[in-house]
Amino acid sequence: MQLDTLVLRLALSAIFGGMVGLERERKNQAAGLRTHLLICLGATILMMLSIYMAQAFPGDAADPSRIAAQVVSGIGFLGAGAIVRMGLDIRGLTTAASIWVVAAIGLVTGAGMYAAAVIAVGIVLFALGILERISTKVFPKAVTRRLSLSGEGLQERVETIRGIIEDQRVEIHGMSIDYQVKKEGVTMHLDVLIPKDIPVNQLVVSLSDIPGVKRVNLEFHPGT
Repeated sequence: MQLDTLVLRLALSAIFGGMVGLERERKNQAAGLRTHLLICLGATILMMLSIYMAQAFPGDAADPSRIAAQVVSGIGFLGAGAIVRMGLDIRGLTTAASIWVVAAIGLVTGAGMYAAAVIAVGIVLFALGILERISTKVFPKAVTRRLSLSGEGLQERVETIRGIIEDQRVEIHGMSIDYQVKKEGVTMHLDVLIPKDIPVNQLVVSLSDIPGVKRVNLEFHPGT
């Protein structure tokens, strides 16, 4: 492989991986610019090594697809590391997918398939940016949160609390009640599915107006 071809493929690989990484960096993801750039660059190097091995050692023993196949399977470990559980939510699935596709972009760049790499980067950036905003507006997603109420006599007002929550199109997926015998207090924990178009302040105010309720807590977590 000529030096100019080698430099071109490595430079394009760094650019392609960096473009996707910048988008993830903008979303404050742990796997950002440097991670995506290095993954794409590493995949490109391994793909060029596969091509070199096939050319340097022709025959059945030199299979150019062998190293590429190992990259595809091995990148899953990095993707799994980007997926974390935060409370009741799962975060990092999109970043894990971007890591996987960046490795694929690195492979096609190393193989000299520049058009495929450019088109893939364009589609990835469209999916992570523009398509995300469109899907959020057209299909607002509901988010699972932990809702906690503390006070006195709440066990006698379970149906009232349930009615207020369900009247605002919030689904209850689970409920538990903690009794504090000595303090005569009760803490109620609910796992609720809240649509993004529902104003949570209104829900909190409605629950705070229930007689006996002294404290309302609704857990929040950062976005994807």
